[in-house]
Amino acid sequence: MNPRQALTTLKATATFPEMIILLRQIAAYRGADLTSALFYEGIMERVLVDETCHCSQISIEDIHQIEHVATHIENYYALQLTLDHLTKISCMGATKLKKLFKEVYHYTITEYIQKQRVHQAAKLLAHTELPINEIARTVGYQSAGRFSELFKRYADLTPKEYRQQLSKAK
Repeated sequence: MNPRQALTTLKATATFPEMIILLRQIAAYRGADLTSALFYEGIMERVLVDETCHCSQISIEDIHQIEHVATHIENYYALQLTLDHLTKISCMGATKLKKLFKEVYHYTITEYIQKQRVHQAAKLLAHTELPINEIARTVGYQSAGRFSELFKRYADLTPKEYRQQLSKAK
């Protein structure tokens, strides 16, 4: 059972103010490194629904399908994930999938894939000595340049700068 289902089974309510307060505190947490920051951001993407989201207008079945797509992305981020493939997984048309995914997760599908790849790359940079171009290939990028560009977009550091910062912290 996902968190949304668990909350709605409690007295048939869709809100749980104490839980929302706790989750907002978790969202405000800023860990010491990129990995923890991305981890907590990922938790918040999956659990909290922003007040501006009209997710209540989305059917439960569609929400399950969107969550299934997000889980698939999290598990297979390193592969080439095409929109055609994701529409088949979701049993939705491309337009509906893109619209609902953005509404639920506040990111486009492409941005979500990129964030998953950067998150995994940060772990590899922190815990291995693999060269950056090999890490790029491992998380799904053929070009180390493109990987570095996207890593910098989401982490505000290049992969090399990130690894150097970690070395200084040790």
